[in-house]
Amino acid sequence: MNRTLPLQAFLTLAVLLTIPQAYPLLAQDKPLILTGELGVFSVAFSPDGKRIATASAAGSASVWDVQSGKILHILEGNTGHVYILGFNVAFSPDGKRIVTASIDETTRVWDAESGQELRKLVGHTDYVRGVAFSPDGKRIVTTSGDKTARVWDAE
Repeated sequence: MNRTLPLQAFLTLAVLLTIPQAYPLLAQDKPLILTGELGVFSVAFSPDGKRIATASAAGSASVWDVQSGKILHILEGNTGHVYILGFNVAFSPDGKRIVTASIDETTRVWDAESGQELRKLVGHTDYVRGVAFSPDGKRIVTTSGDKTARVWDAE
């Protein structure tokens, strides 16, 4: 019997265990299942725990309502697939913005409420693997297959 946890499930569980707002979801008898995307590979909770952002192999990211499980916005604009491994979607500490990373060498900043693209960060020369906001939300750090990490002003 195979008792190993698939990598995607492990990464999702690891993220959920780091976020106190997720504990009620983990305690439910029936988990909330978000469906409708091709290959969900990255996930992040909003700071208030009311929304989830997912990044998919379809080259888009989605914002979901935790209570209903429905998609609030589809963040489109990444011309390549969102990179499979790494943290390629993140909420800002205030929950007002989302940052995504893509294999098309770009990082994009989105308005979390409207789903509108606010900014496109260009400079990496290979796929962008990971993204994160600084604790104060004023900076974004990205990592790339070009063997660099870059720190950007978030505004």
